[in-house]
Amino acid sequence: MMYSATTNETRAALYRLLSRLYRAEVDAPLLDALKGTAFPTDAPQPELAEGYARLRSWLDTCGHTALDDLAVDYATVFLAAGSADGSAAIPCESVYTSPRKIYMQEAWESVTALYRAHELGKAKGLGELMEDHLALELAFLAHLIVENDAEGQQDFLEHHLLNWVPDFVADIDRYARQDFYKAVGFITLGFLKLDQALLAGLNDPENHALQKAPSFSVRADRMENIFARLKERYRILAPRRLSGTDGPVGYGEIDAITDVVYGAKCPFSPEAVLGPVHPGGKGALLFLRPCDLNSFREMEPGIKPILLECPRSFEGCNCVALGTNRAEDYAAAVRIDDICALVEVKDEELLPYFRDEVPIRFTPQFVTKSS
Repeated sequence: MMYSATTNETRAALYRLLSRLYRAEVDAPLLDALKGTAFPTDAPQPELAEGYARLRSWLDTCGHTALDDLAVDYATVFLAAGSADGSAAIPCESVYTSPRKIYMQEAWESVTALYRAHELGKAKGLGELMEDHLALELAFLAHLIVENDAEGQQDFLEHHLLNWVPDFVADIDRYARQDFYKAVGFITLGFLKLDQALLAGLNDPENHALQKAPSFSVRADRMENIFARLKERYRILAPRRLSGTDGPVGYGEIDAITDVVYGAKCPFSPEAVLGPVHPGGKGALLFLRPCDLNSFREMEPGIKPILLECPRSFEGCNCVALGTNRAEDYAAAVRIDDICALVEVKDEELLPYFRDEVPIRFTPQFVTKSS
């Protein structure tokens, strides 16, 4: 089940508008556009209905100093301008969810990993905004709508918006002098609540035969610690440089996650390096691309395949034509970069190694077009 395309366009447009209102002060073109907008008069959610009514009233009665009034209110409410003790509605998730109420805490780390998983970065001119700023979180929600990721939308609403926006909106109501931002706060909270309720219905487990495996974002230093613990129980084999830093790539036992060659094709079969797994001995974790995983008719007991996400189709690769570009039967899947690893864990024996990491929604992507 999913929303209609028209409904999704409307939802995404509202999230983008709200994102813009929190990103910077209102300018003349935006104010004129808002004055000409016909807001709903029969919204089905009470806070949403109140927000629309109050916004319409303010827009209909604001005077010629409206832009100046809003600029002052924006600075006061969201930037703590003029506040001796910093009291304000700071639009960043970490400030509301971290024990010390400061920037760049666990929420910031989590949403940064999410953006990276979707290969998103901050647009030009937004470098000063924290990744967990409300403007960016709302823009990300609009992106998920465009992607038709209903489960991702619900998860992001529940874990990265509705866990702090109610308190944030209460602070807007406390510190704002103009009804404009109070109304915007009510519209934001009301629509988030309404959207979450509708998405929860669409994503009811009874409508989904398959549930996604847990997935995590793991910083590079923490991944090294996990890797060391895994080596106590498993031999770990992966595509690696057979010699030097520019040597040929082949499968072999590795000592660190950084030894995995992620962005180059391995011309050799992984089966050549696999010895028998003896009862009571170490098992094996074997990092494989989908095409290599599909080359195994049957994986020997004790060997756990770790799917390496293919970043692109390599030259001469015909996995798409052969239908070997996708794989489902794996113990875990990883995407690796210099900052972190994104890990989907299907195998229950591997899950304890990642329990303390940052949970995210990550599903490996597969090549869909040959080079």
